[in-house]
Amino acid sequence: MFPSFSFGKNPNNIRLAKPAQNISLKTKNFTDAFTGAVSCTDTSLNLSYTSGIDSLDLLVADMIPAKNGDYIIIGGYSDFRNNQANFASFVMKVDSAFHPKWIKKYKALASLTNHYWYKVKELNDNSILVAGTFDTQANSFDGLTVARIADNGDLIWNKTFYPRQWLQTQDWCWIEVNQLMQEQDNSIYISCREKGTPGSSNNGLLAKLDLNGNVLWDRNPTEGRISTGYLGSVIRGNKVITFGRTAAWSPSIPIPFGGTGVYVFDKATGNLIQCKAYNQIGNPTIGQHWGNLLELTEMNNGDVSMSGRLLGEYSNDLQAAASMQFKTTDLSFVKGSMYNAIYPPATYRTKLKIFPDGNSFFSYSYYPNQFTHYDFFIQSFNDILIRQRRKLFMANGTQDQTTAIQTNAGSYIFMLNKYDSADNFLRSSELYKLNASDSNSTCLGTDVAACFIDAINVEDAQINFTDSGRNVLLDTPFGPLTVSDIPIQIQQNCMQVVKCDSLKIISNIDTLCNTSSPVLVTAIRNKNCRSVISWNSNSPLVQSIQSITDSSALVWLNNGSGEYYISGSFNTSCGILSDSVKLTKSRSAQSLNLGPDLKICGNSSFLLNANRGFKKYLWQNNSTDSVFLVNTPGTYYVTITDYCNIVYTDTVIAIAWQPELIDIGIDTSICNKDTAILTAPAGFVSYNWTPNYKISDTNSQIVKVYPDLITKYYLAAEKNPGCLSTDSIEISVYTLPNNFIFHDTLICSQENIILQPNTSFDNYLWSTGSTSNQINVNSKGTYWLHVTDKNGCVEKEFITVNTKPCLTIIYFPNTFTPNNDGKNDIFKAGVYGVLKQYQLIVYNRYGQKVFETFDSGLGWDGFFLGKKQNQGTYTWLAKYQLEGKLPEQQNGTILLIR
Repeated sequence: MFPSFSFGKNPNNIRLAKPAQNISLKTKNFTDAFTGAVSCTDTSLNLSYTSGIDSLDLLVADMIPAKNGDYIIIGGYSDFRNNQANFASFVMKVDSAFHPKWIKKYKALASLTNHYWYKVKELNDNSILVAGTFDTQANSFDGLTVARIADNGDLIWNKTFYPRQWLQTQDWCWIEVNQLMQEQDNSIYISCREKGTPGSSNNGLLAKLDLNGNVLWDRNPTEGRISTGYLGSVIRGNKVITFGRTAAWSPSIPIPFGGTGVYVFDKATGNLIQCKAYNQIGNPTIGQHWGNLLELTEMNNGDVSMSGRLLGEYSNDLQAAASMQFKTTDLSFVKGSMYNAIYPPATYRTKLKIFPDGNSFFSYSYYPNQFTHYDFFIQSFNDILIRQRRKLFMANGTQDQTTAIQTNAGSYIFMLNKYDSADNFLRSSELYKLNASDSNSTCLGTDVAACFIDAINVEDAQINFTDSGRNVLLDTPFGPLTVSDIPIQIQQNCMQVVKCDSLKIISNIDTLCNTSSPVLVTAIRNKNCRSVISWNSNSPLVQSIQSITDSSALVWLNNGSGEYYISGSFNTSCGILSDSVKLTKSRSAQSLNLGPDLKICGNSSFLLNANRGFKKYLWQNNSTDSVFLVNTPGTYYVTITDYCNIVYTDTVIAIAWQPELIDIGIDTSICNKDTAILTAPAGFVSYNWTPNYKISDTNSQIVKVYPDLITKYYLAAEKNPGCLSTDSIEISVYTLPNNFIFHDTLICSQENIILQPNTSFDNYLWSTGSTSNQINVNSKGTYWLHVTDKNGCVEKEFITVNTKPCLTIIYFPNTFTPNNDGKNDIFKAGVYGVLKQYQLIVYNRYGQKVFETFDSGLGWDGFFLGKKQNQGTYTWLAKYQLEGKLPEQQNGTILLIR
């Protein structure tokens, strides 16, 4: 069995016949209608497509827009009138004016009884993915056929798959394809329903393929007593969220015949992560017909909408179609809508599509007798009916309408297949482009009440699926497809030019009192223009906007007051047309306060503000503004009336006032690295210091200043508005002492050096603790000197003393004169270097030792045992070792002279 586009098994007993001879391609008139259109107009029309081969009949199954503005149309073709009952597939690409660019047929081997594509998707690389079902003469079940076609119609690859378990059991079955999807990494997802023997459960099937048609994984989790069918999927991060039907075949399962299921799979592995189910509540009859919602839409706000016909259509139930909206973040239910037909809808003929912006297109057929039927076309926006029309078919009827698509200008395009009710032969496929603003006509339809919409709700239902359905699809090749061109004829049946190029938004009131009543806004458009208005406002005052017709809405406001804008827009053939209206929400004053009484000082002025947003203002001088400028003493008052007609008044008295005297101190001086603290009297409301130079803050009562040069600072302090008290202070700056000592010097080991500044100061403090003007040092290191000059300015500088390489010897004089004249009174060694050990001995001429020392800093003073020694020659012996050298010994004579 084939899905709803059912011509393989011919459920309506339709015979395919030779097309009427008077159908021809009217290329010239058709093209002129588009190229001659004026700016911002749209064109509604009805076209007929027929095969250029008399015996070949085309049956359109699906139509989608291409990314370049073209359209892709697919379906089946047959040659019944030559007794060839096989079905094959065709693909046609038409331009934006619906002229065919190419049309090709794709025929399988004779072993395939039927080969029928009825779902199409344009891929990221502009190639075309098609899918459908096939069956053979050898068995009683239909498999899945998938193909990828190049942008010019050439076949890239085709695949055929059978369900493995059905090959084993040989039960009757078929696969229904509901959605084709591709993500950014080019992976392909196919959402299906496996349909088995009547009375048995049906299972959803989700398959992931690569760009070459190879199955990466497939899943159909089952519960055993629950039937599923996957409508479509969306990608969210690393998850595939699949929506579809959930129906229970066992009384023990708390799900009616047609519930709604949401299934979450891991994108990489296909493992089932989560599942939820919902039952419809509030109408006991709907639960028996729920679950054939075959269209999935990603809404502009990220939600997902399911829409389509109800199963109750089998019994001409007036509850014909429904939509369900869910959040993809937590799978929660958002809202549901029931589309009720006023006339009994025909089996398989109902379509409902929800679009991302909230618009919808609903259609169904009604057969009052054998030779008459009506097709109804209903447009709505957020459950508000916009346009309802019907088209009458007499000798000719229709079968199998495609789901509508929406253009950027807000038109709707769909196709249906037309047949002759006398002989049941197909005649043509018709394309309709409808606009809400179309005039009534027999070709495009006339206005009629055909539908009303109810709200529906759901409740949670617990289900538990096992993740057992894996590797379902078996690649079963049946050979290549033959590809050939098909001649096509096109005829324009009617056309209307729709003009919607003006828009004016008005409101029933431009200013309102602070009440809870909504504001009515209305869109004024061209005469007969019915384009749906989208309402918007970015103001926080606006709580919500509720459309009540296609051109009016109620605006509900939050608490508060002020001005705000409500904008309305609709799509046209040349872009978005928009307009807005400014509204003012007044606040109730409750009280009026102009502020405290005023003190007028000098040229000061004050602006009294009664606040904007009220209806009337009246000041003491009969001025009517919301503000009043005060610059002289006097009595000032205002009376206001708000939009609630409540009156308030207030008065302010202004008196003359003199500024207070202030004192911030006498002029002072600082050293150039010091800070001075300036303090103003307390009690003023504002302070302003100038200039803004080397100052910690210009608006504080107490500030710190640290200028590098002499500076005068000014203060203006305000206690009463406009009354400024002023004073100034001059800060003199002394320069700190600098470079008053050499910073680096070198000495030899054991050498002394005097450190002193190059100028005089009042006080000194050395790092050694000395307070004199100089110090004597004999070792390397870093020394500092802290000085205070006559202005009390303090500075510190550092001196680094290092040692340098010097001569390392020891020598002894040959004479000395110990006469206490302070010159050459002592006989001792002269040492240059560092001694590690030292010994000096002096002998008289008798060999008697008269002096001995181990300290090179000590010497012989010419005495022995407290007595002066006689003038003469003495002998000495020295033993020593200089650092870095071997021990040495010297001897010699020394002449003592008195």
